[in-house]
Amino acid sequence: MRKLTLPATLLALAGALLVSRPALAAEKLAVLVLGTSEKDAELADNVTEVIIARVAQRGGVEIAGKEEFRARLGVESDRRAQVCLDDIGCLGRAAVSMGVRRIVAGSVGTRGKQYLFNLNLNDVETGKIDARVFRLVEGGVEDLIRAVQEGSDELFKPRVEPGKIQVETQPDGARVSIDNAYLGVTPLISGTLLAGKHNVRVEADGRFPWTSKVEVR
Repeated sequence: MRKLTLPATLLALAGALLVSRPALAAEKLAVLVLGTSEKDAELADNVTEVIIARVAQRGGVEIAGKEEFRARLGVESDRRAQVCLDDIGCLGRAAVSMGVRRIVAGSVGTRGKQYLFNLNLNDVETGKIDARVFRLVEGGVEDLIRAVQEGSDELFKPRVEPGKIQVETQPDGARVSIDNAYLGVTPLISGTLLAGKHNVRVEADGRFPWTSKVEVR
């Protein structure tokens, strides 16, 4: 019986939490929430103020509110402002003029006795949406305020990047399975995996199989 001679180097590439950037303390954000209809304009103004107050609690962040945002957009009506919010190029031009990198934008309205709102955290430098929040709120204004505050927190919550497992063997060509799913032969880097322990099995002809639990953080 041949002795196991299949050393495998397993590297759990755990996704690191995105920590706040040093520049975040001096970051300037813009906030603009619009009503889904003209009758919701005052509601949207109030929601905007709730978000500004909530984000301000994070400390060290300068916030551009609705009036400054409108002025930079060069629009007077919510309808024209909404067109710009849906256009990342328009948002980018406004952001440059305000000196901001990220913009919290969204809409709020009523449907019967329900409130609906959505928020996006737009990174105008990359042209991407960093986070999205959508809520359908039952109840009164206090319930809406609480939901908006929680949604604002969620926008800025650090994200956990998924991890991967890298398997290398000497010689190459060993078969690799993770959680009983065959992935291929070494050298191999798995697809993204959820945090936690995963069963790894490595096999090669003429060798004993190698198994272990590898934790992705």
